[in-house]
Amino acid sequence: MELLQIKKILEEYRQQFEEAFKLVDGANKNLKLCSEKYSQLKTNIGEHLKELEKRERKGQLNVHEQSFLLPAISEVSMHCEARVGSTNIFDLSSSLYDGQDYLNHYLSQLGV
Repeated sequence: MELLQIKKILEEYRQQFEEAFKLVDGANKNLKLCSEKYSQLKTNIGEHLKELEKRERKGQLNVHEQSFLLPAISEVSMHCEARVGSTNIFDLSSSLYDGQDYLNHYLSQLGV
């Protein structure tokens, strides 16, 4: 996988985090929809991480995936601490903010 593909994946995740965050932080708050979006996003990130870890064990990741994609997805997964289905606005806000922050960090490191 090329760096531009990795960038696209991380940007798509970041956009999803931003959209969900707006639902708890904006004028049009919708906690139920935010919870649904966050839950799906957390599930997708977790599944993506499992797939990457499986490929890593088999030696199937290239240097870019090992250096950027796997660490980024791992960090985001680790810091999405709100549970799937959570309606706690503080937990959701914190997890969504942290997810965005780690994605921004790794995107800034890509240099593409």
